[in-house]
Amino acid sequence: MATSDEFAQKMAQRIKDQEAKANQDHQIVLHNAGVIRSQGVSAWRALSFDAKEYLQKLGPYTSYTQEGDNEFTLGYGQRHIAVKFDPEGALITYIGNAEIGHGGFRPEVDGESLVYYAQTGLTIDGPSPKGTGARALTAQEMAEKLITKLIG
Repeated sequence: MATSDEFAQKMAQRIKDQEAKANQDHQIVLHNAGVIRSQGVSAWRALSFDAKEYLQKLGPYTSYTQEGDNEFTLGYGQRHIAVKFDPEGALITYIGNAEIGHGGFRPEVDGESLVYYAQTGLTIDGPSPKGTGARALTAQEMAEKLITKLIG
């Protein structure tokens, strides 16, 4: 029984299409990694600067402590929030006292820009907030969210 040339051509085209898609996906991964690498640290520094500046304006009952390049702690009385940055994926997470809880700011590459969305509780690894009506946040807005959680 001879093989069908039409079937073989169809399968060869399918293989070609899969290889092209894999190459395209690889290019997207490389692009996104470049955006994260080039913009993640600057977003983290802006957030750190804004949070520190806000606490300085709020007065002596608040504190900001830098814990190395990728972590800082915010304090207000007995309330504390530890904020950490993962330079590998540009994820910013926080954990606070029981009344504050935990969450973070999830990065998404949007064209040539890195944008952040607020995530609370255990949803950091959940589906992308894009398309859900969630609004991307600036570093200043992330700092404001952290200060609001801290002060209560």
